[in-house]
Amino acid sequence: MATTRLMAAFLRFETWQTIVKFGVPHLLNKDREKFASVAMRCLRLEIMGGLLASVAIYFIMQAVGAKFEWAPNLISVATIMAIAIMLCPRSSARGILRVHDRFRDGALADSMIPIGRMIGALTVLAIGPKLEYFLIVWALAEILSTIVYWTMVKRNAPLDRAGMSRQKIASLAEETSGFWNFFFNTNLVNFVASMREHLVVIIVGFFVGAAPAGLFRLANQLANSLVRLSDIFARPLFTELSRIYEGGDRPEFIRLFLRSLRMSTVSGIGVIILLVLLGKFILVLMAGEEFAGAYPLLVLLGAATAAGLIGLGLDPLLQAAGRPHISTAIRLVALAVTMTGLALYLTKYGVMAAAASVFGGAIVTIILSLTFGIRLIRGMR
Repeated sequence: MATTRLMAAFLRFETWQTIVKFGVPHLLNKDREKFASVAMRCLRLEIMGGLLASVAIYFIMQAVGAKFEWAPNLISVATIMAIAIMLCPRSSARGILRVHDRFRDGALADSMIPIGRMIGALTVLAIGPKLEYFLIVWALAEILSTIVYWTMVKRNAPLDRAGMSRQKIASLAEETSGFWNFFFNTNLVNFVASMREHLVVIIVGFFVGAAPAGLFRLANQLANSLVRLSDIFARPLFTELSRIYEGGDRPEFIRLFLRSLRMSTVSGIGVIILLVLLGKFILVLMAGEEFAGAYPLLVLLGAATAAGLIGLGLDPLLQAAGRPHISTAIRLVALAVTMTGLALYLTKYGVMAAAASVFGGAIVTIILSLTFGIRLIRGMR
């Protein structure tokens, strides 16, 4: 799963930020035809990325399966599951719905993944649990979510067919400046963030072993699960900041960002306190007494995730203001810090070194993001 998610982040393009950034001005001008052209251009890019990712994942899965000595049947099922995930173009639909303030529809579509997995997992348990069956369930849940996404688009945010022709898309592409810069920078930010979450697990597995990697992944998933609500807040924040920025209301733009920063800071501090007090209990409750040793990992990784929660409004701020390259540079510096820590200390100190490296990268991210974010806000006043 970590390999699949990493490849998805690298080759399957995220387009919803691009649709919001370049689609909002057209909707503000009530030009639905040009908005449809932006959306279709992004959808084509997303599909192209999915096809490239599918080819790459086929060969990568063979290598990963051989490294960890997977059974041939497991390699085949995992490959099919990964390709199915790559070919689910949800990001463009997500962007279309968010521009139209249909966050409820997007939440419904996203909820199909955990609901589908739960129903599928219970079904697999009833008929006889096998790892291959669980992988199939994971893929079917992704497909279900994609179907619901595009059903919501067709029902509540239909695109103007006049803007979906190749000529209209090409014509608008010539008029749009900054598209590729924004598109590649936002996708690079997503990729680097995914590397922080998934590549570290893979590296731990290769150099320390599968069991420590599993322990690390468990602590990482539990830490991240406590702040999943931040996504519900951060995604509409970018949409609203983009709308206000394009409308030219700089004072309201600043007020919204500062309000979000206060809320996220309080939330981040609360998460850290919660993890210190209840982290061990949560681990034992979710995974059993034998995993209690992951508590120090959970605290470090939770602190890293909480630091990200504190700064969750900073990426939307920089992207909405047309400075995605700053977000990219910050993420790359933080990734370099994390990778340096792994290279120097992983083989000597094991998974604790991996967790500490992730925490160090998160601290660098929040410091640099706050520095550039505050500088941007001061320049607007």
